[in-house]
Amino acid sequence: DKAAGDMYAKQGRYLEAATFYRKAMQRETIDPDVYLAFGKILMTTKQYKEAPFYFALARRLDPLNIESVVLSAKAIANSVSVDAG
Repeated sequence: DKAAGDMYAKQGRYLEAATFYRKAMQRETIDPDVYLAFGKILMTTKQYKEAPFYFALARRLDPLNIESVVLSAKAIANSVSVDAG
């Protein structure tokens, strides 16, 4: 499901990509990259308030992933303010 979501995301078909990422998130074991990819889709579609939640989930599963911190700060900066980000 993640691979299909990645394929649709690269094609710019974000609705289909989000559908496949949601399917991947319903699995018993979830790769932290799924949360990152879904958060990136939310950022691309300007849904900045929901994106930090998925970046936080990715960080919880992979604490050494710096990308989740940076993307979370960008999402907060876009939704609230630059100072908050």
